[in-house]
Amino acid sequence: AFELAILAISQHYNMENDTLTIDDVTLPIQLFNCSDPNDMEFGRELIQCIHSLAAFRLNNREIALLSAIVLM
Repeated sequence: AFELAILAISQHYNMENDTLTIDDVTLPIQLFNCSDPNDMEFGRELIQCIHSLAAFRLNNREIALLSAIVLM
């Protein structure tokens, strides 16, 4: 389920200004900080993954197919 959430979030990620826009609410990525260095590193890698997925500019059909592959 976590991987599917990452796929869904990548559709709401704006690469030009590093923000997430969900339900007309825009959040800068810089707001997502952690005090634990291990959690912070995981967060950086997660944001990089979301950025990489957003770079593909997948449409809904492609996201659905990729989601099916992840589920298998």
